[in-house]
Amino acid sequence: MAQFFKSKTSTSKALPKNLTLLVDSLSHFADGVASYQGKQVYIEAALPGEQVVVDIVESKKLHWRAKLKKIDKPSQHRAKPFCTFYGRCGGCQTQHLSVDLQHDYKQQAVLSMVQKATSAKPESIVEPIISDSLHYRRRARLACIYDKQQHRLKLGFRAASSKKIIEVSECLILVEPFSGLLQPLSQLLNQLSVVSHLGHVELIQGQATNVVLLRLMQAPSANDIEILSTFAKSHQLSIGWQDNQQNLNPITKDFSSSASYQLSDQIDVEFTLNNFIQVNDTINQKMVAQAISWLQLNTDDKVLDLFCGVGNFALPMAKLAGSVHGVEGVESMVLQARKNSQRLGLKNLTFSAGDLSDLNTLVDMKGVTKVVVDPARAGAFEIISRLVKYKPSKILYIACNPSSLAQDAKPLVKAGYKIEKMGTLDMFTHTNQIETMALFSL
Repeated sequence: MAQFFKSKTSTSKALPKNLTLLVDSLSHFADGVASYQGKQVYIEAALPGEQVVVDIVESKKLHWRAKLKKIDKPSQHRAKPFCTFYGRCGGCQTQHLSVDLQHDYKQQAVLSMVQKATSAKPESIVEPIISDSLHYRRRARLACIYDKQQHRLKLGFRAASSKKIIEVSECLILVEPFSGLLQPLSQLLNQLSVVSHLGHVELIQGQATNVVLLRLMQAPSANDIEILSTFAKSHQLSIGWQDNQQNLNPITKDFSSSASYQLSDQIDVEFTLNNFIQVNDTINQKMVAQAISWLQLNTDDKVLDLFCGVGNFALPMAKLAGSVHGVEGVESMVLQARKNSQRLGLKNLTFSAGDLSDLNTLVDMKGVTKVVVDPARAGAFEIISRLVKYKPSKILYIACNPSSLAQDAKPLVKAGYKIEKMGTLDMFTHTNQIETMALFSL
């Protein structure tokens, strides 16, 4: 959505201090919400039912933002953060909420936004899909910066809403091969001759490999390769590096530019290390299984999978439907999806690459019965607005942004679709990111 103006922010020193407020709800960003002088006040890290003391730090036309100073009456749902870096590292925002409350607030946030946008209520609200709340993230990018004054690399995660890097010695959100790796990895990288040429570090877990991928603006020396290879052997890692042209180069002998993950006993999905994959393996498997269950696929169905990636939904759906066609804007992922289809012998599955807003030139829409839409955070409003003209019987929407889901639900409801089912997927526990699955039926 185009933004034509910005509301003016007051930085006056006269902003109220030491206000005692009662928090009555949570925003969809997990901020506590209270009322003061007819305005909503958003308070980071405050919970419903809590009486808090705050300083107003930002004033806008319709709301204020406040800094939490003191909690006079804590909520029974308040949890003790398990991470020593919580509050400084920007990776997690909701460790102070009990996990049950995290699930509940996310479900309520999505429901409220969709109902407000469409005036429609889902016929069925299903239980959230959940996984273990720790050691769930199989892929992460570590930020780094070389401090020229101290002559050392700082490795960690960005602070919230900042470019500042918080050095992190461990991360309990990462899968266990990576969670305790950060401190020894930082010590290792500081031994390299190319340490000042390091852009970022990516950690990627495949089905049978744990990969460390270094983004380097200069090739590592022979001594660097020896140091990295020794480290890789002792930690059971595969290490490679990416150059300025996005080429993937080996450091350890076993390094491969591709890996795989398992969806079921019959289906494993290969991806290159540059491809997008869902970061939570358990949630991804449950998500795909629920999608197939909700769509009730049969051999009479012609399925369209938009934003198909490397075939996360299309591959298993082709086992049940008459035909499946996946469309993706990133050509490299389409090439990988085709390789997956050929390897699995799925002759009723095809893929194409191109501008997804131009469905007519990419897909034969005649006879399409069911559609999967899995867009990025911006959503798919233009695509949905065109898609409803073809009247597929069911449209399954997977959203990583509740605002986009609410926006895109409008043309669906207006075109006569009902919200048959809706529920959240806790892909990112301890964060304010909300993933949702919604089934629209004509």
